Amino acid sequence: AEDTLTVWLHLTSACNLRCRYCYVSQAPEAMDPAIGDAALEAAFRAAARHNFRAVKVKYAGGEPTLAFSLVRSLHRQAGRLARRYGLEVRETLLTNGVALAGDVLDFVAAGGLRLAVSLDPSRRVHDGRRLSPDGNGTFERICRNIERAVARGVRPFLSITLCGDCLLYTSPSPRDS
Repeated sequence: AEDTLTVWLHLTSACNLRCRYCYVSQAPEAMDPAIGDAALEAAFRAAARHNFRAVKVKYAGGEPTLAFSLVRSLHRQAGRLARRYGLEVRETLLTNGVALAGDVLDFVAAGGLRLAVSLDPSRRVHDGRRLSPDGNGTFERICRNIERAVARGVRPFLSITLCGDCLLYTSPSPRDS
């Protein structure tokens, strides 16, 4: 919305998948917490100075659940800054959905974060592109994790990646949906 400043924080380039189309060069390092704090401070300060009502923070990567202690720390910082500047904060965790452990889902639910999960429109498309390091597909595991999220009261948004290889996966049979 026009009254919301959006900031994306790329927390890590580490990932637990080997997606065929990914443009991120994987590396195990995570963002320094001081850099994350400074980025949030700058975003909230700019939002207040330019009369925004809210700041939307998107925690992304790589796979941000692999740096989940950083997500927790930045969430606390975003709350402090929202109170200091009198702004609303909206947060989204952008994840591939593979490592949605119970503590992550509980934190998302309790913290009021939104959850966006990458899941392509059919098992065939998804498992043709989003592979675990051992080369296996991840569609079923992610679907189970989405069900676990819903059971905890978290309703994920689904993010679908479209790219040139989509044409390779046309007309899935009903059992592949």
